[in-house]
Amino acid sequence: MPDVLPATTVEVARTARLMRVDADALEYLARFDASEIRSLRLAVHTRIRADNAHRFKRLAMLGGLLPRKMTAVLAQRSMSPRLAAGVVEALPPEQAADVAGRMAPAYLAKTCEYLPAGVATPIVVHLSDEKLLAVCDVMVEQEARSAMAEMIESLSDEQLVTFMERIDDPGTLLDISAVVTADGQLERVATLVPDDLLSRIIRHAVDSVAHWDLALALLALLPASERKRLLAVVAASGRPPEA
Repeated sequence: MPDVLPATTVEVARTARLMRVDADALEYLARFDASEIRSLRLAVHTRIRADNAHRFKRLAMLGGLLPRKMTAVLAQRSMSPRLAAGVVEALPPEQAADVAGRMAPAYLAKTCEYLPAGVATPIVVHLSDEKLLAVCDVMVEQEARSAMAEMIESLSDEQLVTFMERIDDPGTLLDISAVVTADGQLERVATLVPDDLLSRIIRHAVDSVAHWDLALALLALLPASERKRLLAVVAASGRPPEA
């Protein structure tokens, strides 16, 4: 199991996915800060949307004339998740949330991968717990760690707790945390993770050399206030931090 991936590596991979190229083709971007690459990714997203705005708006207008269930069915049958993301973005937030909530979990999970957090948030926060958990299950099954890390940005605090409890597997939660790059999100995860789940994560790390190293690497990225809480759980686990 690798240590925490450099944020630059994660952002390069996400930019490559957006541009439909191999990450190696954008390797030169790694010399920039992660925040700069993230800004570039969002700018590329904006440009793609602008270049196709007329297409997305026409499809969104069509969606506005149809029952929302039919719009969701039409999207899944005739659009790629990437195109569907553009259409969803062109809809009013309430309608977009309703249409997204009617999509099959697997299709919605892929669509969310093409929605930046600022766009996805007003949609995701209106999803039912049942739909959110179904999307979570799909992402876990597909081992979509980076996608889950990005989705964390769009979840409310309550949804994030539900999301973590659904994933439940300590190793998977550590792996997802390793690719969280947005400012403040790793701290939010550490703050909101329930004590019982945190205890199981620590116990898992104690029994896994690779995940123990990863847990320590993540710990080093947190502010002192959160390290104090986590170190208290570490001490209770019987494994010294310097191990």
